[in-house]
Amino acid sequence: MSRSAIINRVTVTPITSAPPQTPPVPLAPLDTKRNIIAFTGDIAFFVIATYFIPITTVLVGLVSELTDNKALIGAVGTTWLAVWYLPQLFGARLIRGQRYQKKYVVISALIGRQAFLLLALWLALTRAEQPLLTVWLLLAAIAVFSLTDAIAGVAWFDIMSRALSPRMRGRVITFAQLAATVIGLSISVLTRYLLDPKVLAFPLNYAVIIGLAWLAMAASLAMFLFLRENPLTEAALQHANETGFITNLKFAINSDPVFRRLLLARLFTGVEVMAASFYIVFIKESLKLDDSAIGTFTQVLIIGAMAGLVLFGWLNERFGARRVIQASTTFQFLGPLLALVIALLPVLLSQYPAIAFGIMVVVMGLRGAVEHSLVLGFVGYVMDYAPERNRAMYVGVINTVSGVVSLMPILGGFLLEALLPSGSSLAYSVVFGITALLVGMGLVLAYRLPKVAN
Repeated sequence: MSRSAIINRVTVTPITSAPPQTPPVPLAPLDTKRNIIAFTGDIAFFVIATYFIPITTVLVGLVSELTDNKALIGAVGTTWLAVWYLPQLFGARLIRGQRYQKKYVVISALIGRQAFLLLALWLALTRAEQPLLTVWLLLAAIAVFSLTDAIAGVAWFDIMSRALSPRMRGRVITFAQLAATVIGLSISVLTRYLLDPKVLAFPLNYAVIIGLAWLAMAASLAMFLFLRENPLTEAALQHANETGFITNLKFAINSDPVFRRLLLARLFTGVEVMAASFYIVFIKESLKLDDSAIGTFTQVLIIGAMAGLVLFGWLNERFGARRVIQASTTFQFLGPLLALVIALLPVLLSQYPAIAFGIMVVVMGLRGAVEHSLVLGFVGYVMDYAPERNRAMYVGVINTVSGVVSLMPILGGFLLEALLPSGSSLAYSVVFGITALLVGMGLVLAYRLPKVAN
């Protein structure tokens, strides 16, 4: 199906009113050196920040030191993802019809990213003497960051779509994330060193790591400030002013089967986070590992991310975002499936711990690859597929729907709490099995997405 044919399927009633009286704002050329540098630095430093505090290793490890309540441990991944996904439809509504959107990214970052600085100071000054309160403060910090970043994220993707061509966008994302991943290998070594109880006492080690993440986020914002934004076109502005947001949203969902299929694929594959939130807890409990193992798995995450970026960047360059979606969702299916094998065969844990550990290394590598597939995959597909006037709305919708799925780690935590008396292997088998089944359904839908021409 050609690009024009796809866009025509989601086009609303043509605008027939008179053109605006104000002269149009001239557009800057795409792919300027200034904007390429700004986006590259912004992405790279932000990814570096996330390597200091991955939700599936470091942050989960911190909470597991403060409480053994599986529901609270699961709330880490849920809070980060749900509070980032769910408000994005509101973010899309907020920026709709705004000629310039850079201010939404800057203001949101100035507010939300300070939450991690405050959390690091709390850990350093109080030494987490009140563990449960510290857990709730951690969740609050994640919520504040994710909420503000959600609003910034919708605007950020729309700004990028107007500043860079599809091919250059893929190259910038791939190069920036790959550069950050190379640096991330050193970060993983540093994280492993800091988490060694002989180096820094708990929780000062986590305070230092979170503080370093905050510094990287500050550098990311500084690079974004260097960007020169291309304004929304007059046609898109006029459409936004003449068509109601809800009306346009209903029309797009009801009339666009490809978009519905994309939403369902994202919905089902997003369930993978329910299993991912407990990979570290599962293997630590089963093999009696200390916190230094978190550094090892963080290294594996980063190596997996590096391999994934090379693969996804090549797929995007040669075949487009659809192939990235299909490859990444395959990895999302294999991860919980392999974890399920370990949980169903406790003999691996008791008699062959090295094999079980090795399988979990593969699982965490797959998870690392998946963590950096969103922009080149699902969001990249939307940015190539949607017309300019609906682009922010489409991004907001797909991420808001994903937010519903991001509540799954809490469900996984409740399942584990209910089933753990029957044996940990059985409990984890249920969580990993449900995840693999639902992700498999999303994988089938992903392979039925049509090709979109760049």
